[in-house]
Amino acid sequence: MACLDTMSKVNGTNDANAPGIAHTEVEVSVALAPNDLKSVPGLIHNINSIAERASAGNENERLMLVEMARSLVQALETPREIMIKHCWAQVSGQTFLVFQRTIG
Repeated sequence: MACLDTMSKVNGTNDANAPGIAHTEVEVSVALAPNDLKSVPGLIHNINSIAERASAGNENERLMLVEMARSLVQALETPREIMIKHCWAQVSGQTFLVFQRTIG
């Protein structure tokens, strides 16, 4: 919003090419690359070792397995996918639940 306020003060226009307005390029590949692809093999190894112990019914091991699985998903997801999930999927699900509660 600060950028828009600055642009509106330049000769009373919203001219992005006006003098004094800083332009920065955003590297698009950052949004399309996995967050931490290098950690995936180690996470998979940890998941496999914890899964063996969790299958014995140990609740703490199961919770550790859930945490490791979330870490794996976070490492594999791109920032773009995360934003889509946060901005659309989760909001839509919450809206649906509120709607269902409202109509009974």
